[in-house]
Amino acid sequence: MTRRALVTVVIDGPLFALCWYLAFFLRTGDVHLGAQWGIFVPSLPLAVGTAILGFLAAGTYRPRRTGDVLDDFRRIARGSAYGFLGFVTATVFLQISGWWPRPLFALYALLLPFAGIVSLLLRLFFRALFTLKKKAGRERPVLIIGSGEDAGHLIREMKEDGARGLTPVGIVDEGNWPQGKEIHGVRVLGVCEGMIDFVERQEVDLIVLALPSAKSYQMRRLVSLCEKTGVPFRTLPPLDRLMSGQVMVNQLREVSIDDLLGREPVSLDWDAIRLELKDKSVLVTGAGGSIGPFETLIFEVELIEINS
Repeated sequence: MTRRALVTVVIDGPLFALCWYLAFFLRTGDVHLGAQWGIFVPSLPLAVGTAILGFLAAGTYRPRRTGDVLDDFRRIARGSAYGFLGFVTATVFLQISGWWPRPLFALYALLLPFAGIVSLLLRLFFRALFTLKKKAGRERPVLIIGSGEDAGHLIREMKEDGARGLTPVGIVDEGNWPQGKEIHGVRVLGVCEGMIDFVERQEVDLIVLALPSAKSYQMRRLVSLCEKTGVPFRTLPPLDRLMSGQVMVNQLREVSIDDLLGREPVSLDWDAIRLELKDKSVLVTGAGGSIGPFETLIFEVELIEINS
């Protein structure tokens, strides 16, 4: 479990305990719980423990996808259901389900989702404060994918010039460098498959794919891994667009469809095609990068026909 996940558990524990207390309070109407206090105290660790395990099983403590609020609520709903079912199962297995009135189960089941929502709001609040603090200090932790010469140039530039406040905090690669080795003072953390864990531990703000010579299938796999972290990612231009021995931070860009297609965009004689398509019905197949220009061309041909 990552450090951030442990912090979340520390936040959730008291919230789940509060839920169990509120269930008793709503049942008894007594702040001190009256005669139910002797039941509340010994049952509290079981209620909290099963709730934490339920939220853990639901993936609530895994890295959240940036901006995906629906995914957050789905995890909270699953965690509440798992936690409640785990609690009921444990009480039946331990033969202690008869300790308290049945309405307590229903009240606890209703309160657990609210605890998850409060926990999410607290995490988002503290993350926003942390982000503002980092922006004020102009430091953005960066994870580098790749251990080649271009990655080395990029890391050196970030460290020497402090370009755009980017600070390389770790490297992952395809296993070309052993874990623990360093490139210009930046440690190799492991292989790309462990990226999610590294992003959490290093509190990474940006991922850079320093693999300008990567094949299209490699890019697709790495982009898929990057998307799972919920952290923004950028890439370097292909080798033929880089100056030899010079990798500039301002050349970082978003991954484009051309990086994933595995080929250069097709250049066609659109004037000749336009004449050929005039007054004809056309079926366009495929879903690659060239379909967009064809759709635009067909639309233009239809306009010409209408105007004529």
